[in-house]
Amino acid sequence: MNGMREVARLLPGTQVVLRSGVRIPVESGYPRRKPGYIGEVTQLIDDVDESYVIRFSDGFVATLPRRALVVRRTLMTAELDMLAPEQVDWHAYVMLRVLVGPKAYGLDEQGTDDAIRSIYLPPADLHWSLYKPPEQIETQRPSGSLPPFGNGAGMTEEICWEIEKFVRQGLAAYPSVLEVMWSPVIIQANEVGRALLDIREAFLSKQIYGTFTGYAMSQFRKMGRARERGEDPRARHATQLIRLLLAGISAARTGDLHLLAHEHQTELLAIRSGRMSFDETYAWAITLQRQFEAALVSTALPDLPDYETVNAFLVRARSAAVIQVAAR
Repeated sequence: MNGMREVARLLPGTQVVLRSGVRIPVESGYPRRKPGYIGEVTQLIDDVDESYVIRFSDGFVATLPRRALVVRRTLMTAELDMLAPEQVDWHAYVMLRVLVGPKAYGLDEQGTDDAIRSIYLPPADLHWSLYKPPEQIETQRPSGSLPPFGNGAGMTEEICWEIEKFVRQGLAAYPSVLEVMWSPVIIQANEVGRALLDIREAFLSKQIYGTFTGYAMSQFRKMGRARERGEDPRARHATQLIRLLLAGISAARTGDLHLLAHEHQTELLAIRSGRMSFDETYAWAITLQRQFEAALVSTALPDLPDYETVNAFLVRARSAAVIQVAAR
């Protein structure tokens, strides 16, 4: 069951409907109750089944367990959840899977967990149905389960986006999405995944200044306030924020999103190890923000991303999913 969005306890007066598959015998003179028959909660019974006394509109009263009832206002959601395909392995439809984070960007430390990001293209029949595929799936598993990039220790976090959500967020210049297309470590890529990488420049525009600096500087301000409360800023997070600013400046100057920042590796590792203080790191971030803004003056990046190219890619990808269904 895909997580019913219902309250834990039903209050008297709540309208309910019999769940699909539930049949209850009735006394003579009353019609047989079918799924969809509406009743009203009159009393909660304190038993192991969390039963309720339900009065139906024609006066018939029955005591039914909670599992037999659906709150009327959530009926459509609950019924669709019940009828949706069970145990679909959405990861089987992954078109691109990459490594991100310190290990991918040359800032690895012993004990660092892996971070995987992926995109999946669901078959057309599942995409077209009422039971929409999840837009985002988050999983964790032992790092050694993804050779050759797993290190056998720690956990691997994987975030997998449905293709349309991914391209929409990419067009909005979400840093965590853009970095997927520029990751130097590709674990898996099929034909559609490679086609996406071929058009990755279409996602870049001047919008990256607002998203990259907006996120990085807001995070630095939060860490500064936490520091004032006596909390220690996370060095690893500060390192990634500086790397993000460096990548944005690179994109503004060259039109390419360089994630490795080789020329600043010594400074970045100094932040991670604590050799560079938070005050020094924050001051560097402010300097990078100004450099980023200055780079926009002469950048070749367009004001907006290339929506037409990305849309054409998405249509071709969806079309490929239709062909796959027809071939089955």
